[in-house]
Amino acid sequence: THSFTSSMGRTRQVAGRQMAEQVDATLARLPDRARDIFHRSRIGDQPQREIAREVGISVSTVESDLRKVYLALAELRERFDEE
Repeated sequence: THSFTSSMGRTRQVAGRQMAEQVDATLARLPDRARDIFHRSRIGDQPQREIAREVGISVSTVESDLRKVYLALAELRERFDEE
Protein backbone atom coordinates (compact mmCIF):
# COMPACT_ATOMS: atom_id res chain seq x y z
CA THR A 1 0.00 0.00 0.00
CA HIS A 2 2.96 2.36 0.57
CA SER A 3 3.84 2.25 -3.13
CA PHE A 4 0.24 2.98 -4.08
CA THR A 5 0.04 5.83 -1.56
CA SER A 6 3.32 7.32 -2.79
CA SER A 7 2.13 7.06 -6.37
CA MET A 8 -1.14 8.82 -5.51
CA GLY A 9 0.80 11.55 -3.73
CA ARG A 10 3.00 12.14 -6.77
CA THR A 11 -0.06 12.20 -9.03
CA ARG A 12 -1.64 14.88 -6.84
CA GLN A 13 1.58 16.89 -6.84
CA VAL A 14 1.74 16.80 -10.64
CA ALA A 15 -1.94 17.75 -10.92
CA GLY A 16 -1.41 20.57 -8.45
CA ARG A 17 1.56 21.90 -10.39
CA GLN A 18 -0.39 21.71 -13.64
CA MET A 19 -3.29 23.58 -12.09
CA ALA A 20 -0.95 26.24 -10.68
CA GLU A 21 0.62 26.67 -14.11
CA GLN A 22 -2.82 27.06 -15.69
CA VAL A 23 -3.83 29.63 -13.06
CA ASP A 24 -0.63 31.57 -13.74
CA ALA A 25 -1.26 31.42 -17.50
CA THR A 26 -4.87 32.53 -17.04
CA LEU A 27 -3.81 35.47 -14.87
CA ALA A 28 -1.09 36.41 -17.36
CA ARG A 29 -3.70 36.78 -20.12
CA LEU A 30 -5.69 39.31 -18.10
CA PRO A 31 -5.17 43.07 -18.37
CA ASP A 32 -2.32 44.31 -16.17
CA ARG A 33 -4.60 46.43 -13.99
CA ALA A 34 -7.02 43.55 -13.30
CA ARG A 35 -4.11 41.26 -12.41
CA ASP A 36 -2.59 43.92 -10.14
CA ILE A 37 -5.91 44.51 -8.39
CA PHE A 38 -6.40 40.77 -7.90
CA HIS A 39 -2.96 40.41 -6.33
CA ARG A 40 -3.50 43.41 -4.07
CA SER A 41 -6.94 42.17 -3.00
CA ARG A 42 -6.49 38.40 -2.65
CA ILE A 43 -2.78 38.02 -1.93
CA GLY A 44 -2.04 41.35 -0.28
CA ASP A 45 -5.40 41.40 1.55
CA GLN A 46 -5.75 45.08 0.68
CA PRO A 47 -9.24 46.60 0.98
CA GLN A 48 -10.95 47.54 -2.30
CA ARG A 49 -11.36 51.17 -1.25
CA GLU A 50 -7.61 51.44 -0.60
CA ILE A 51 -6.80 49.79 -3.94
CA ALA A 52 -9.11 52.24 -5.72
CA ARG A 53 -7.45 55.22 -4.05
CA GLU A 54 -3.90 54.01 -4.79
CA VAL A 55 -4.63 53.05 -8.41
CA GLY A 56 -6.72 56.18 -9.02
CA ILE A 57 -9.96 54.46 -10.02
CA SER A 58 -13.40 54.03 -8.49
CA VAL A 59 -14.32 51.18 -6.16
CA SER A 60 -16.82 49.98 -8.77
CA THR A 61 -13.98 49.69 -11.30
CA VAL A 62 -11.99 47.65 -8.78
CA GLU A 63 -15.03 45.40 -8.35
CA SER A 64 -15.46 45.12 -12.13
CA ASP A 65 -11.82 44.14 -12.62
CA LEU A 66 -12.08 41.55 -9.85
CA ARG A 67 -15.18 40.09 -11.51
CA LYS A 68 -13.19 39.67 -14.73
CA VAL A 69 -10.50 37.75 -12.85
CA TYR A 70 -13.00 35.59 -10.96
CA LEU A 71 -14.85 34.78 -14.19
CA ALA A 72 -11.62 33.71 -15.90
CA LEU A 73 -10.66 31.54 -12.90
CA ALA A 74 -14.18 30.04 -12.73
CA GLU A 75 -13.95 29.09 -16.41
CA LEU A 76 -10.57 27.48 -15.75
CA ARG A 77 -12.02 25.52 -12.84
CA GLU A 78 -14.86 24.28 -15.03
CA ARG A 79 -12.32 22.97 -17.55
CA PHE A 80 -10.44 21.16 -14.77
CA ASP A 81 -13.66 19.70 -13.38
CA GLU A 82 -14.51 18.32 -16.83
CA GLU A 83 -11.21 16.44 -17.07
